[in-house]
Amino acid sequence: MNKFKVVVFLLGILIMLAVGYYYLILDRVPPKIMLENRKYIGANNKIIKISVKDNKSLLKQVGIKISQGQREKTISLKIEKNSSHIDYELDPKKLGFSDGEIKLIVWALDKSINNFFQGNVAKIRKTYILDTSPPNIFMKTYRHYLKIGGSGVCGFSVSEPIKRGGVEVSKYFFPAYRYKKNYLVFFAIPYDVDPKNLTVWVVAEDFAGNKKKIPLRCYIKRTRFRHSKINISDRFLNTKMVQFEDKFKGLSPLEIFLKVNKELRKKNRDMLRKIGLNTEKKILFKGAFLRMPNAARMASFGDKRSYFYHGKKIDTETHLGVDLASVARDKVIAANSGRVVYAGWFGIYGNAVIIDHGYGVQSLYGHLSLIRVKKGDFVQKGQVIGLSGATGLAGGDHLHFGILISGIPVDPVEWWDPRWMKNNIYYNLKQMEGDNL
Repeated sequence: MNKFKVVVFLLGILIMLAVGYYYLILDRVPPKIMLENRKYIGANNKIIKISVKDNKSLLKQVGIKISQGQREKTISLKIEKNSSHIDYELDPKKLGFSDGEIKLIVWALDKSINNFFQGNVAKIRKTYILDTSPPNIFMKTYRHYLKIGGSGVCGFSVSEPIKRGGVEVSKYFFPAYRYKKNYLVFFAIPYDVDPKNLTVWVVAEDFAGNKKKIPLRCYIKRTRFRHSKINISDRFLNTKMVQFEDKFKGLSPLEIFLKVNKELRKKNRDMLRKIGLNTEKKILFKGAFLRMPNAARMASFGDKRSYFYHGKKIDTETHLGVDLASVARDKVIAANSGRVVYAGWFGIYGNAVIIDHGYGVQSLYGHLSLIRVKKGDFVQKGQVIGLSGATGLAGGDHLHFGILISGIPVDPVEWWDPRWMKNNIYYNLKQMEGDNL
């Protein structure tokens, strides 16, 4: 009997030690407090989401203190019985706090008997910026004469730092870049916009997500694009489509052509958009752009092409550059100074070079037979960058020359014209200088 009592006593001691070990040693973990990892509160996201968890000892108390200057408010959250988790959405604006810096303290206490039955305490501090007002936009340029398929530049300043700004033209967005104290945007009126429903806005979004847009005052001239008919011969298909057989295996030359002209063309244009964002935040060009010397224009920007095969219409596309032809393997020069951002095979353009001239302005040189530069090279205006050719979707030796604004093709003829450059580009740049000095 005595042995039994000893065993029970020892077992009781072990249980008490185990319980004590669990509560006093193992349960020293405080509740977990989770706050959103962002700095700004505002716009469509005015709520601070707070989450507190303690799955082991359950929650006993959760409190919040929010302050701004001399103003402060303390909130004690109601904890349900045997609750291990609580979520709370804090709206500083509803509590009467104004735009500006706010300080937040969240503390939580669990039901652990640790710390002599006081429980484990967690506390977290975080500072937010409450911002519910959109930025104000102030235009710095006022001369904006454009055409469908053409381009221009505008400048503006804002009342606060912004995360994103630029010009919206219908479905297209052209990003703004810092220009000393202000913002500068090269933008286009893309060839495929609907003139009847054309809208042009200057937009700005601050770091809290507040957005502001104002109409850009500009005069836009309609453009009449030519329509041309192109006959696709079997000889062209048999000699040119071999370049694309690895991408479209098992198809006939005609089927490959249709895939290239439609699907690959779209992929190439989407890639131009991505390349257009790889740009220097400074102007690298100077003066009007150079035209390939002693070359005849074979096709213009915006030409609407209908493709026929054995008298049957098989496709329609738009030509978004200028085709220039001289002699076979003629020298191709950089139209202006800049940095090479692409040099290599580029789908329908064959061997191609793309030069970045800063702020989203880029020039494209397609169908080359030889490339003499590489990605990353800085080239000077007039420098030979390659030789003309017939690579890609080209029927004969020529240069496909294009100007791109943030990856969107525009009419290069404007950029060759010194008078247009003076009146539309440099005039507006000069307008901004007064506030940048």
